[in-house]
Amino acid sequence: MLLIRSAVAGAVQRNDIFVRIAPAAAGEGIRISLQSPVAAQFGQAIAATIRAPLADLGIDDAAVEVEDQGALDFAIRARVVAAVRRARGDCGDVS
Repeated sequence: MLLIRSAVAGAVQRNDIFVRIAPAAAGEGIRISLQSPVAAQFGQAIAATIRAPLADLGIDDAAVEVEDQGALDFAIRARVVAAVRRARGDCGDVS
């Protein structure tokens, strides 16, 4: 499934995560830029939690920028799904 535009979801506040997703050229794969106060300890786990819903939604190529403020896994997944739906145009112009 292709992304047609850039989109965002979430907020930069405690226990939340801000996700910005943008289309990438075919074959570029998923590029994740992560900013988090816990990146040294949990960066790989956060990246894996971001990649899982992208794979489930069939996204193979995207640039993802993330500002994490201690979000739990369910919040990370929800924000990624919301950003993808907005980037695909699945839910109207709410970005």
